[in-house]
Amino acid sequence: MVNITEVKQKLKEMSLAEVSSYLVELQNIYEANTSEIMNQLTNELKDKKKAERASLPEIQRYLSTLSTLNKEVAMDVSTSLTDVVKQKIQKDPQADVEKYLQRIPWADIDAIPSFSKYAEIALKNRFKTQSLTEIAILFEKAHWVTEDVLLALTHSMEDLLREKMESASLVEIGRFFEKIRWVGTDIVSEIASHTSNILKNRERYRQASLYELGAFFSGLSTASKAFAAEIAHVVKKDLHDAERIRRSSLHEMGTFLAGLASVKEVLALDLLGDVGEALSQKVAETSLQSVAAFLECVWRASENVTLESVSYFRDVLKEQVAATEKTKVEEFCTRLREISSDLANEIC
Repeated sequence: MVNITEVKQKLKEMSLAEVSSYLVELQNIYEANTSEIMNQLTNELKDKKKAERASLPEIQRYLSTLSTLNKEVAMDVSTSLTDVVKQKIQKDPQADVEKYLQRIPWADIDAIPSFSKYAEIALKNRFKTQSLTEIAILFEKAHWVTEDVLLALTHSMEDLLREKMESASLVEIGRFFEKIRWVGTDIVSEIASHTSNILKNRERYRQASLYELGAFFSGLSTASKAFAAEIAHVVKKDLHDAERIRRSSLHEMGTFLAGLASVKEVLALDLLGDVGEALSQKVAETSLQSVAAFLECVWRASENVTLESVSYFRDVLKEQVAATEKTKVEEFCTRLREISSDLANEIC
């Protein structure tokens, strides 16, 4: 039989990661008796100093190991380490917090009941100093643990989210929504309702580049097409800026058209009437490789918008193909065939 005094002494000398491995070794040796052994080690397993020196992923593995061996002990230890974990979620490196949140679902959630008690406060405090992108990543990780925490968090950080979005660029906001698209419609809708007025500030759209506008609408539409359409409807007049279109690159135009098409095709098709002439001029001035990149970008969002855009510069593109060296034409036509064989046959 195991010498409990000897085991306790060993535990005192080990790091948290070493304790996890050692407990697995005990399980391999003593099998069914391990649970009873754990009951006698509860106080030693609650070592807060040891937990403070460990990383969050190491704590997660530790709690998961305990849960496998003895759920009651795991719950007891988890509760005792709540303050330690709470502080670490607030202050530890982003990568460690991400791993912790990502791996918790693979443990027995019943053995980590304190998570929902400390996570909301800890994450909210962390978010105060983070970018929208960093917040979105942790939102995405945390929703796999429990949506209840995120719903409560979303309610409590209404002012914080508005503040973050007011100072963030449209590109950052688009990426934020793109990253949280998996968290569920309830949470996305909640965030949308909190930030709606901020995102309907028309001046932002007048000042933004076509690239920023396209990236914003593309990201927003992945999370909620309805919300993206609502914003687009409010700022529609601010999107049709002939001078901005003329000074934009073909790449920016492609991102813009793709972003609008991802919300509603009709938005991009309407805009083509304004950009058609400028689009034709840009195609005439740029390389076939840039034209291919433009078409690929728009095609990913909408076949109809892509084909309609080509109608504005078909003749110019044919002239460019005729005037370009053979190897570059072959490369362009190969990329074009991956988009549309009919289009490639016509142009090439």
